[in-house]
Formats: sequence, C-alpha cells, structure tokens
Amino acid sequence: MGKLVRDLIPGIIHASGRTPETTIVTGYEYIEALKEKLLEEAHEVLDAPSEKVIEEIADVQEVLSALISALEINLQELEQVKHSKRLERGGFTEGIILH
Repeated sequence: MGKLVRDLIPGIIHASGRTPETTIVTGYEYIEALKEKLLEEAHEVLDAPSEKVIEEIADVQEVLSALISALEINLQELEQVKHSKRLERGGFTEGIILH
C-alpha cells in the first residue's frame, strides 16, 4: 500500500507529465491511513528546522481535521474532553520533564 497524500497531489503529478497510480480508500482503511499520516507528519515536525516548523504543524493540523471528520467527532465534545483533561492533569505549557 502507498501513502495517503493531499487531494490535489495526483493532479499536480499529472500536470507535470507523469501518470500517478492511485487508490481511493474508505472506512477503516481511510482511518488507518490517516493515523499513519499523522505519525508521518509528527515526525516531520520533529525533523524540521525552526523556520519550517509552522508548515509541518499545519500538515499535522490538516490530518487531525480530516481524522476528526472521518471519525465524526463532535468539536464541542472534543473541546470538553480537552478541557476536562486539562483541569484534571494540566496542559503542556510549563515545560515540565519527568525523570
């Protein structure tokens, strides 16, 4: 299996004179492809030089948005869960490293 790419990538490849080989995945396969893509993009955030981090974070956010939509997660509920976890365990704003 290949990797999930942005929707316009096959057209860009085709416009360059090449013929992309593609498959459309749905359901469980789509969810799994999004999860794999999320890991790939997270690793790119780790590897990015500081001037490119914003682009990689944008990619992570794009994949998260697609995953939220595919899983039909209610954004209000997501915010409530995030808020509850922050109240119970805190956020990640203080830079605390546990040894």
